[in-house]
Amino acid sequence: MEGLKNEWTETVSLAKCFKVLLSVMEVVLGLVILYHGVAAFLNFKALLIGGLLTVLGLYRLHFVYLYFRRRRQA
Repeated sequence: MEGLKNEWTETVSLAKCFKVLLSVMEVVLGLVILYHGVAAFLNFKALLIGGLLTVLGLYRLHFVYLYFRRRRQA
């Protein structure tokens, strides 16, 4: 089961901070695309891509939140 360990185990490295930054940028970019998709008379492709980017970014940020919550409780 060694390969199934969570990648956010002990320390916060520069690579992990970069992943968090990318997740935040995914959410922001997704929201911008959603806004422009709605402004462009409900463009389906823009709504799909914007929605998926937003959901993916929030999904990744959820793991960051769980990491810090577990770390605070320990």
